Amino acid sequence: GAQPAWYSAFPPVNDATTSYNVEFKHVYPRANEITEPQKFYIKSFIDSFESTLNGPDFLNPATGYKSYINVESFIDFLILNEFTGNYDSYGRSTYLYKEKNTKGGKLHMGPPWDYDRTFGYDFPDTTGWVWEITNWYWPFPFWWSKLWTDQDFTTRVACRWQSFRAGVLDEKRITDRIDSMDNILQSAWIRNEKNWPDPNAKTHVQYVNDLKQFIRGRLSWIDQEINSTKRVLPEVSLATDTTMCFGEVFNGSQVGNYFYNWRPGPETPQIIFPESGIYTLEVSDSSGCFTRKEINATVINPDPNFDLEALKGNSDWLFTANDNQLTDYTWSFGDGIVDVGPQVQHEYLSNGEFIVTLNVSDGNGCKSLFSVPVNVNSIGLEADLIQVFPNPTAEEIIIVADESLFGKNCWLTDLSGAVITQGKLAGVNTRIDLNDLAAGTYIIQVEGQSSRSKRIIKP
Repeated sequence: GAQPAWYSAFPPVNDATTSYNVEFKHVYPRANEITEPQKFYIKSFIDSFESTLNGPDFLNPATGYKSYINVESFIDFLILNEFTGNYDSYGRSTYLYKEKNTKGGKLHMGPPWDYDRTFGYDFPDTTGWVWEITNWYWPFPFWWSKLWTDQDFTTRVACRWQSFRAGVLDEKRITDRIDSMDNILQSAWIRNEKNWPDPNAKTHVQYVNDLKQFIRGRLSWIDQEINSTKRVLPEVSLATDTTMCFGEVFNGSQVGNYFYNWRPGPETPQIIFPESGIYTLEVSDSSGCFTRKEINATVINPDPNFDLEALKGNSDWLFTANDNQLTDYTWSFGDGIVDVGPQVQHEYLSNGEFIVTLNVSDGNGCKSLFSVPVNVNSIGLEADLIQVFPNPTAEEIIIVADESLFGKNCWLTDLSGAVITQGKLAGVNTRIDLNDLAAGTYIIQVEGQSSRSKRIIKP
């Protein structure tokens, strides 16, 4: 492989069996691209971390080893390699990266790499810590044996192990996954055994059983080793399903002092689900113990969109909601007039731009709205010959008519055109009683042109 960029100033923990020193290599930037200041910077950082970890004050909360590393990434790296029995890890095939200072500046373990000799392939014994036994050939840095002397670190390892054991490292969950992949590969491994018999005279089924047996033994041994630091995982009470209106806040707060992380979503107890789907809430305590729960969120967002059609010039419009199965429809036409229903007609009496808004709600009480501008510039018609007030009103309306309309026929109709009452304009003021009418929208129509009609609203 590539030549080392530098060597650790500290001997490997397995110095008695290996002839190599712990070495570091540049991956990115590449060795032929990295600048001298960058080389100096990363080497100085690693050297400082190692010196601090090896020093007497390594547990200092402000200046100790935790000020250099992302502890959780080190713990996850340890758990992954201990669970798999990966003796190629720690001192070989181990990647690290350092965050920018603007993102915390900590050293992270990962990404994970090189797991082709795991799960008992070289070392079938399911007991013992890999970091402690080591690979006799490859140098293991002293980091892990020193970290293990920190009780807080081991407690965090135990917490995280327990949390994973309740989820992705549950034995049944693992064996079910193995079986599902085995089923997919069945025809392939049957062909493979036929064409290339195993030199050890073992069948594919035996190898799969060996894998399961190793996993079972490894999980059991680690469980026993961390039992002395076993912690109580956060108890999370969360419904498996919920139905929410769009924009509504869901509160996942639990009893206790915890940290929260929705996936996907914010790092808060509360979340507004942007769409329907499966969401995972991770609740963790100060020691890193966590519990994850899934919730299937159904997000209801009634469709408030509508179509519009000009009926006369561009002063008279027909508005039709896209969804006619909702509970409530309330239209605002931008000129002070409102109406209700999935389809309404409205005539503007003056030119200008008006914002038409439809507010809808469904049977669950979920609400939404949609607005579009309507431009009216075709009105140059005859003078407005009648006025109706007050409007809206629940009791009585007064029709104020031009003298030219005295004696003309007058009708009160609903939106379908059905006549409710009729008569003649008796003079300047004609009164119509609305007390016996249901709430809704009605039309006052005076004999003659359409400009002699008015909408009235009874709330």
